[in-house]
Amino acid sequence: MFLILLLPVATQLLAQDTISSISKNTLFIEFGGSAGLISVNYDRVLLQNAKNIHIATRIGLSTYYEGQKGTSPDLYVPITVFGLYGKRLHYIELGAGILFLNYSYVKRIGPGDNTYSRKTELLLNPTIGYRFQPQNTGIFIRSEERRVGKECRSRWSPYH
Repeated sequence: MFLILLLPVATQLLAQDTISSISKNTLFIEFGGSAGLISVNYDRVLLQNAKNIHIATRIGLSTYYEGQKGTSPDLYVPITVFGLYGKRLHYIELGAGILFLNYSYVKRIGPGDNTYSRKTELLLNPTIGYRFQPQNTGIFIRSEERRVGKECRSRWSPYH
C-alpha cells in the first residue's frame, strides 16, 4: 500500500528531472556589458519547455558620470529578449535587444568655446554567449560577445 502511494510522487520527481530547470528570476551585477563598466540587471525566464529551451528577458540599469560642470550623469538601460538552450549546467544564450542611452557630449560652438549638451539614442544590441548555471539557483557565470550600435563597438569599451 505504501509503495502504491509513493509511486505517483516518484514518477513526478523523475519527470521533472528530464526538463532542465534554471532560476526564473535572477538579479545580478554585470561588468563590461552593454551598459558600460558596471550595471545591475534582472533576468526573468518567461517560458520553459521539455526540449530544454528557455525564453527570457533582461533589463538593466547603469549610470556614468565624468564630472563635467553643468552636466548630469549618463543613463544606460539595456532591454534584451533571449533564448537559452542547454541541459543541467550548460546553456547557449542567443538574443537581441535595444540599449537606451541618454548621455552628455561636448558641443563645439567655436574655436575654444565648448558647451555640453545631452543626446538620447536607441541602439541595437544582439548577443550570443555561454551560461553556466546550476539548476534552481540564482548563481551563474556568463560570457558573451555583444555588439552595440551602429559602429559595432566592443562590449569591453567603457564609452558605448
